[in-house]
Amino acid sequence: MAVGLPADRALALIKQVRRQSARPIIKLIKQAIANAQNNFKISEPGNLLISRLEVGEGPRMKRRDRFHGARFDSGIIQKKIYHLSLVMEPKEDRDQKEDTKKKVSRTKIVKEPRGKNGQ
Repeated sequence: MAVGLPADRALALIKQVRRQSARPIIKLIKQAIANAQNNFKISEPGNLLISRLEVGEGPRMKRRDRFHGARFDSGIIQKKIYHLSLVMEPKEDRDQKEDTKKKVSRTKIVKEPRGKNGQ
């Protein structure tokens, strides 16, 4: 949804989502913008493109609930934890990569048809 967009536009788009799961993603994008401005001296968030946003499964916190019985694992409550990873890159680097991809994609590999025996 937000991959390939500038950081400020992706942030505005995700703020419109009325889900609880959007809050950590908003925090993550804001933190990445602040890190880029502080560490890499990038002045505008519009110059940053989101190249990859991944949500991975983390460890689970398990606890026993004695009110739900002990049969068939119904008494175990699992609190799921997730890992977020975000990769942003400057807009200029992305444009250079697309130029190289276009050059590579224009080359074609032609296979010659084989005979009946496969030779």
